Amino acid sequence: KLVYDDGTEDRIYKYDYEKVKDLELSYIDSVKNVVTNVDASIGDIVKMTAENPAKYINVYDKKGSIEKGKDADLLVIDGLWNIKDVYVKGVKQDI
Repeated sequence: KLVYDDGTEDRIYKYDYEKVKDLELSYIDSVKNVVTNVDASIGDIVKMTAENPAKYINVYDKKGSIEKGKDADLLVIDGLWNIKDVYVKGVKQDI
């Protein structure tokens, strides 16, 4: 069941591809939604997208922040939160 901002409701059959295809967001689109709709600082966003997930899956010793000895997995974004570059263990990847 979807409830819209105006209070109207809609029921969606989960196997109706045309109805459900746009419900899922990419990870970066979900981050853009937070940036747009929540009063969150860049520090809050970094914590939500890097530090907390790394701690949750017990890899914070290697990932989740930029520190000496960590893997240097990084996303470079522009002012509109579009991904410009990706680095894995400090090596730029083709995107």
